[in-house]
Amino acid sequence: NGGKWPVSGEVSEKGSSLILSAEDGVEDTIVPRLTAAGANLSKIFILQAVKLGKDKERSFDLTKDVDRLRKLSRDNDNVRLIVVDPISAYLGGTDSHKNADVRAALTPIIEFAEEIGACLLCVSHLNKTKQVSALSRVSGSIAFIASARASYIVARDPDDPNLRLMLSLKNNLAKETHGFRYQIEEKSLSEVTASYVSWKNDIVELSPEEVMNNQNSSYGNKDVAENFLLDALKGGDEIPVKDLQSEALELGFSKKVLWKAKEKLGIKSRKVSFDGRWNWYLPAENISEDYPKITQDSHII
Repeated sequence: NGGKWPVSGEVSEKGSSLILSAEDGVEDTIVPRLTAAGANLSKIFILQAVKLGKDKERSFDLTKDVDRLRKLSRDNDNVRLIVVDPISAYLGGTDSHKNADVRAALTPIIEFAEEIGACLLCVSHLNKTKQVSALSRVSGSIAFIASARASYIVARDPDDPNLRLMLSLKNNLAKETHGFRYQIEEKSLSEVTASYVSWKNDIVELSPEEVMNNQNSSYGNKDVAENFLLDALKGGDEIPVKDLQSEALELGFSKKVLWKAKEKLGIKSRKVSFDGRWNWYLPAENISEDYPKITQDSHII
């Protein structure tokens, strides 16, 4: 449609899209979702299978069918987006856990996307491994991430289960940027109710590690974050913010959760240097009866 990007408001270039989707039905899911999102359906082409002859067809295979995409792009001018969902379903007999095999399988579609100047958007699932880096949560070979210019992870917002976060895992196209927040909403169409993405206008400063650790840890709620700060500051000492944030990240809750707990407890901030270092402290009147009183020779001001 040549619409505006979320948050930045920049206008995108109009173009056609090619979609390969192995997990959703075209008529009952993909088309209704596109309609709910306001898509120009005349500019979208969905590839379901490769015809081999009369009444014969097989699944699309990126390792040997890219020339078919090339022909389709010639027949439909200005292809700007190719969606492959999920990428593992279109690699033929390739072992998705072997780096060399994955790189070889991806080379034809990558070269084709560069050739026509299109964005190649490949979707992958997350594995269930716990306590690893966010980068290691992507299923299959690390070659999927290594071959991409930019990679993003989608996760539930730790502060609102109704929202999702889209956070940068890797970016070789530009300097590291912030994340985005969105919500899945529904729209009633003539015969069905379809879901669509509704982007929020605020930016997200959380890192993938913060969010994934939050999901994997018992320290994932506001009450525990408040107890953590009370335990750290109950003695009356000032503690550098960066130390508190670092420890909070290790425990698994985000900066946003930590700052909300700070506001609720009435914790104060004090700038201690001209290079931007701050300390947090807890005023004596904000400490519960369950905690020892702060002595008069404390550092609180």
